[in-house]
Amino acid sequence: MLDWAPEPSTLIAEVGLKITKDEILEAIRCLPDDATLDDALDVIFLLRSIERGRAQIEAGQGIPHDEARRRMAQWLR
Repeated sequence: MLDWAPEPSTLIAEVGLKITKDEILEAIRCLPDDATLDDALDVIFLLRSIERGRAQIEAGQGIPHDEARRRMAQWLR
């Protein structure tokens, strides 16, 4: 590990993520054989974003579906 990089467990604890190593590896295995490092990082970032959203919902920080639809309608104008 690079000496300037924090321990991975520190990063995971910092944002409260519950993504397991097996989930990350499985997502990467599903990529095509010609996938790039950027593709793999995109998948990991997507998993992190989904987990963050789930944590926000569990913490009561979500918004009702109708409100989300209303907001999206405004964005798509």
